[in-house]
Amino acid sequence: MLDEESVGVIQNELRREPAIIWFCRRARDTSGDHLITRLERELSLDREVLRYDFLPYDSVQLRIIRWLRGPEQPAYSYELVEMNQRFRRVGV
Repeated sequence: MLDEESVGVIQNELRREPAIIWFCRRARDTSGDHLITRLERELSLDREVLRYDFLPYDSVQLRIIRWLRGPEQPAYSYELVEMNQRFRRVGV
């Protein structure tokens, strides 16, 4: 469970600018004040982002979700997000 304090710890660690960041999240952000979406947005700044769908809903779950929330719901319960550093041109 993430809160503002643990997000701060993550942000401090990531200031070292790792080459790749892997971020696993639920397909639908249910965190208070969309904390997960905000963290993902910040982590992905100036990075190439690739998304991988992970852990599909079964057909019954998907029908129920789409019946309750509408047809535009994700078919997967989790996403794995790969954030790669962009190559920077130096001295050009």
